[in-house]
Amino acid sequence: IFPRGDVNPLAHRLLDKFENFSNIIYASISDLKSIKGINDRSAMKISHFAQLFDLFVSSTLNERVNINDKEDLMDMFEQLLRFKPTENLYLFGFNNKGDLLHKRKFNRKSINSVEINPFEFYDFINSVKPLDIIVVHNHPGGTAEPSIDDVEALDYIMGLAKNLDCHVIN
Repeated sequence: IFPRGDVNPLAHRLLDKFENFSNIIYASISDLKSIKGINDRSAMKISHFAQLFDLFVSSTLNERVNINDKEDLMDMFEQLLRFKPTENLYLFGFNNKGDLLHKRKFNRKSINSVEINPFEFYDFINSVKPLDIIVVHNHPGGTAEPSIDDVEALDYIMGLAKNLDCHVIN
């Protein structure tokens, strides 16, 4: 981010305000810019670290997740959905051994809704060819309890999956 110069004093200012690296990379751009020596560009670059780490964790978990390892599944779900400002829906496809084949994200950039149309669902099933799928969805800043719309959407997805000889695990 800073190609030349001594960044040690700047690092100490960041740590003094945010206490640790995690808090620094998840800080808002305006909070980062409040630190002497951080401008718009450097604040944006720092904020991208969180996205990079999320992508890294997601890709490494993806390589070793099995449907029978509930702890790894929950870790992956948490990493994918934590701190997301909009609703997201993921489909996870698993083979007959329970290994994760593929995940696909559906996000309409809305704070209170996400949808999946039947064509996108059929495309996922036809391209991945999973035996089992898991549907994961978040409510940013809200409850983890499914809404009535969530329950109805899951029933709808289960109906679509049944027509394609695919099982939805819930």
